[in-house]
Amino acid sequence: MSVCIVTRGRPALLRECLEIVINGQSLSREHYDVIVSDDDPEHSAKKVVEEFAGVTWVSGPARGVAANRNKVVGQSRGEWIVFVDDDELPEPNWLAEVHKAALSGQWDVIEGVVQPTDYPDSIFWYAPTVESPGLFCTANLAIRRDTFVALGGFDEQFAISHEDMDLGRRIRNAGVPTTFLPKAVVKHPARRQKLKTIFTRTVQQQYQTYRLLHPTSRGAMSGIGAAVRLSQWTMVYLFRCTRINAAVAGWQKWRSFCLESGIRVLCAPIAAMRIWHGERDVPGNETENRGS
Repeated sequence: MSVCIVTRGRPALLRECLEIVINGQSLSREHYDVIVSDDDPEHSAKKVVEEFAGVTWVSGPARGVAANRNKVVGQSRGEWIVFVDDDELPEPNWLAEVHKAALSGQWDVIEGVVQPTDYPDSIFWYAPTVESPGLFCTANLAIRRDTFVALGGFDEQFAISHEDMDLGRRIRNAGVPTTFLPKAVVKHPARRQKLKTIFTRTVQQQYQTYRLLHPTSRGAMSGIGAAVRLSQWTMVYLFRCTRINAAVAGWQKWRSFCLESGIRVLCAPIAAMRIWHGERDVPGNETENRGS
């Protein structure tokens, strides 16, 4: 197996992640290698990688997170590709669980759990959560190399986010055999984010989610049609989140949920204008850093 990590400008977080991936796993190192693709123009990850024997560092393409993930996969050699983010802390049995499922020969895609930690009830903190199958989140995902290649890898038009959701859509459409491992767990400490980042990320998420729902409409289109469709999606999203929040979270984080809902409503017209003008993603540092 090849553990593939993309990074950009977060050497301290990367060091914590590598320490666990290299020295904190119950699976013997002979069963996996580790590759880090560094999209930072300053190559801030290179010195960190040099601290760990047997870890390969490569320079990223600087074209966004999807291109960086494709680059790290291209530099790997394992039959299985295992994705984990540079700011995550895998549990000791994480790779052993993935390795056991891979050896069974039954699956082409393996999903695992992503648990947020230190997550207050505030929109100024962010951490992904994966507790059930079907999300195909690259925070904890393994895929057979041949399957990844057959699916065409990551769509590099998703330069900032949602590249894993797009890959997941193709996995489902192709009928690829998948499994979910409740015991393959990575922890994701919550990160504080600025208000500007929240608004920018929300617009990008809405824009890219629209592209996922309407993959054939990636160019310029009617502004009215974009606004109507995006508004419909926003209302459906809010309704689903309300049900999930009430049933699962028990309204424990109702403040952040209400604020997030309001921000999505405010950002919808901006996202609609981006769709209208047929804008493409431009990778940069103004949003959540995901290795691009």
